[in-house]
Amino acid sequence: MKVDFPRIPLPLDTEKFKKLSELGKELVELHLLKHPSLSETEIGFPVSGSNTVEKVRYNEEHRRVYFNK
Repeated sequence: MKVDFPRIPLPLDTEKFKKLSELGKELVELHLLKHPSLSETEIGFPVSGSNTVEKVRYNEEHRRVYFNK
């Protein structure tokens, strides 16, 4: 079975190509968690740990998800 990358048609308009290139770069940065806007969120881990998820619980009242202890 052969797996290939998706084909993306190239726009003939230079401005559209530049805009799509910028959007593609932004998408890659988001996917790799390196986009500058991600540092503006309130999501994070306030304490250090092993990065292994052992237990997950949701607090309905505070609308928060807790991992481990």
